[in-house]
Amino acid sequence: MYIPPRIVILALAAYGAYNIAYNAVTLVADGAYNLCRKITEVMEMTEDAVMIITELRDEVRMKKEARMREEEEEEEAAAVPIVP
Repeated sequence: MYIPPRIVILALAAYGAYNIAYNAVTLVADGAYNLCRKITEVMEMTEDAVMIITELRDEVRMKKEARMREEEEEEEAAAVPIVP
C-alpha cells in the first residue's frame, strides 16, 4: 500500500500540533492549579496571622486594663487617710 509523502507529512504535522496543544493546555492547567494552591496557602497564612495578631492585641489590652486598675487601686489606697 502506497501512502503519498504529503499525507505522511500532514499526519506528522497534525500529530505534532496536537502534542504541542495538549502540552500547552496541560502546562496552563497545572500552572493555574498551582497558583490557586499558593493563593489558598497565603489566605490560610493570612487568617492565621490575623488570629495571632488579634490574640496579641487582646492580651495587651487586658494587661493594660489590669495595670490601670492596679494604678487606680493604688491611688485610692493612697488617698485614704491613715488615722492614728
